[in-house]
Amino acid sequence: MKALLAVTLIALACTPFAQGAIAVFADQDIPIPNTFDGVFVDLETGTTDTAPFSAADLNFFFGGAGISNDAGGVVATSQFVRSGTGFLDMALNVPVGSTIGPEPSVFSVSMADFSMGFGASGSPNGHLGTDLGQFESGERGFLGFSVDLDSGTTAYGVIEVTFTPNMDGGMIHGWQYDDSGAAVDVIPEPSTSLLLLLGIGLCQRRRRSS
Repeated sequence: MKALLAVTLIALACTPFAQGAIAVFADQDIPIPNTFDGVFVDLETGTTDTAPFSAADLNFFFGGAGISNDAGGVVATSQFVRSGTGFLDMALNVPVGSTIGPEPSVFSVSMADFSMGFGASGSPNGHLGTDLGQFESGERGFLGFSVDLDSGTTAYGVIEVTFTPNMDGGMIHGWQYDDSGAAVDVIPEPSTSLLLLLGIGLCQRRRRSS
């Protein structure tokens, strides 16, 4: 049984989708270029490109100084949690303990919501800084999102990011969402290396006890 569990853990670490309703894209570490194009991301498949493509959901550019859901599609397939319902309201850094769903609950701010249609966040509605709800340059933070899946479900999730405004070094570390459409709590995304270590550790324990 322990060997089977170890194999399962290792298999989970090597695939972007975990068993059950939670889809996990761990340890992606996708660079955010310091360019206007930046990087475009399909949250459902993990596909990325530095040019827009039809299935892309979000676009991160200028090292994370800019975020947009105008990512090459004919409709806005994704939204991110903002400080209000306006399509230019700033993107929020949602701390651990927040809940992302149809009505986001972000305890660091008084207002959190999704807008509709295409929109962006960046200067002059800067999401970068040291105030509550902002992303501090060079520090990890969490961006809540919704995404329309190919199944027709609107899923809710969170992306772990580091923004380095107008510099190289920005990074999309990983993300996860609940493909059932249920709200999710903001927690650090599980590390692939941690899953591998758990699997290897179980194998070693079984060998010692044999």
